[in-house]
Amino acid sequence: MRSEAEKEEFYQAVGHGDEHAVRFVRTFVAYCHLLDDVVDRDQPVDDERLARESLGMMVELAHNPFFVAHRFSLMPLVIAGFNAWLDANRWEKSEDDNTARAADVVKGFYHEVVWHVAYLTGGWPNLRAVTAKWRGYDFDVAAALHRRNGIVVRSGGGPITPEDVNGGKD
Repeated sequence: MRSEAEKEEFYQAVGHGDEHAVRFVRTFVAYCHLLDDVVDRDQPVDDERLARESLGMMVELAHNPFFVAHRFSLMPLVIAGFNAWLDANRWEKSEDDNTARAADVVKGFYHEVVWHVAYLTGGWPNLRAVTAKWRGYDFDVAAALHRRNGIVVRSGGGPITPEDVNGGKD
């Protein structure tokens, strides 16, 4: 879990001085996490959060000057990200290890929306700087673990260590 300061540093780097872009990315990422929490049921989602983040996303899509100005390049990525997430949710349940491992990659496609915002706000140099530092930002070690026949195994095979689960802290 990232600290609030780390999250803000991430959003500011992506937005590259454009506060409307920062607001869009912050809202979009929160909404993606909300959807994932609702489906995975690994984090509680109460009615207040559901309403707040859903309304927030609707307002951003309709009224955020950055999103409105770039909607024709952002919306196809948003659609592709949601589609990839749905495919990944199905692939996670696959008995085929390669398909289940690929789900970890496909599930994160929504990040391409974020990286595109970095490009739109600061061009190629900002995109490269942001992805070089932050590409693994939302990577969750737990997402790299899969259930096979009721046993949790590492995506690449091999035993799970305490470091895989909690950074070695008991």
